Amino acid sequence: NPAFIALFGDSYSADRRFSDHNSLIHPDDRDWAAQAFRDLVTQGGGSARRQVRYLLPSGEERWIDARADAIVGADGRVEEVLLVSRDITEAKRTQEALAESQALYQLLAENLTDYLVLYDADGTILYDSPSIERLLRDNQIQREKAADDRSIIHPVDRKRARRNFALVAKCGGTHRDEFRYQLRSGEVRWVDVQLTALPKEGSAENQVLMVGRDVTRRRQAVEDLAESEVRYRLLADHQDDFIQLFAADGS
Repeated sequence: NPAFIALFGDSYSADRRFSDHNSLIHPDDRDWAAQAFRDLVTQGGGSARRQVRYLLPSGEERWIDARADAIVGADGRVEEVLLVSRDITEAKRTQEALAESQALYQLLAENLTDYLVLYDADGTILYDSPSIERLLRDNQIQREKAADDRSIIHPVDRKRARRNFALVAKCGGTHRDEFRYQLRSGEVRWVDVQLTALPKEGSAENQVLMVGRDVTRRRQAVEDLAESEVRYRLLADHQDDFIQLFAADGS
C-alpha cells in the first residue's frame, strides 16, 4: 500500500513474492519471519506477531511491529496472509534512551503522545507523562496503584494487567499486551501496553516502565479488512500503517 512504498520505495512494489519481501528483513530476523509464514499456511490459520528489523534500500535499519493474519477460505485452507506493520523505530529508540537515563526520559516524555508511567515494584506511581495525565484528568480518574479498582483499564482486563505487572516487577524482562481503556463517556479504547523492568538499586524487585499507545483505529481497521477486501483497499490508502497482502504461495 502507499505507506509501504513511502518507506521502502517503489522498487519493491511490483512482482514481489514473500521470499523477495523477506530480504528486506534483517538477516537475524529472517528465519523467524519465514517460519511464521509457513506455519500460518500449513497449520490452516492463526496469527503471528513480533518486532523485527527491516533494512531500507539506503541501508538504514528500522524497527517494525509486524502482525501476520491468515485468511481462510470456505474450504478451510489458507488463501492469503495479511501483514499489517507499523514503524516503531522512534518508540524503540525512545525506550532504550529512557532505560539509560531518567533525565532524558523526562525530557522525551514531555513531547510524546504515547502514555508513559513509571511504577515502583509495589505498583505505586512514581511518574505520569503529560499524555496520561491529560487522559486521566479528562475522564476524572484518580487511581493510586497499577491496575487498581479505580484504574482506567476496563474491569474485565484488570486482573490480567495486575498479573502482567507482578511478573515484570518480580522477574524482570518485558511483557507486551493489549488492554481496553474505559472512558467516562462509556467509549472503549484499545491500548497496546509494553511493560519493561528497570533494575532498582538495593532491591531484588524492579521498577516498571509502562509505554502505552492507543491502537483503537488499527484494531478496527484490521477487523474491517478481514471482512471485506474492498474496504481494505479503501482504508489502506488512508492510514499510516503499511499493509501487504500475500497469497498462500507467497505471491
